[in-house]
Amino acid sequence: MKNKKGFTLVELIVVITLIAIVAVIATPNVIKLVDNGRKEQILTDAKNFLSDVKYKSNLIKYEEYFPTEGRCKEICASNSLFGQDLDKDPDGNSYDKDFCCVNICVNAGISSYSVKLASKNEGNFAWGISSSTTEVSYVLEANLDKDAVVRFNID
Repeated sequence: MKNKKGFTLVELIVVITLIAIVAVIATPNVIKLVDNGRKEQILTDAKNFLSDVKYKSNLIKYEEYFPTEGRCKEICASNSLFGQDLDKDPDGNSYDKDFCCVNICVNAGISSYSVKLASKNEGNFAWGISSSTTEVSYVLEANLDKDAVVRFNID
């Protein structure tokens, strides 16, 4: 009888406890990695949209879209030829082209750019570029980083 092979109850409990501890420690880190990946995708979309606007600002055929000296202008994907390649956010929702805009101000011959970006969602939350968590707003190009990407409530 003493030659039976197998694990004792104590050994099984120790192994299960260790697995549970590792899972508790690892789960938040995995969630954070996934969330950071989503933020990176939105940042990439925002930077591509901004890059498209900046490139086309140098082309004569798009002059009417851009501001003159001492003025600011908002260019949105819904009413322009810019940002048309904005497709889906990381959750698979469509970007709301009315809220995907670049604000351009020209002072002393220098253009400054800021961007806002938001997605449509069937639920209560959507992704966006924002300086606050309650509404989508413009973020200066210099401040366009992961901290500007938020998941906001669209009640």
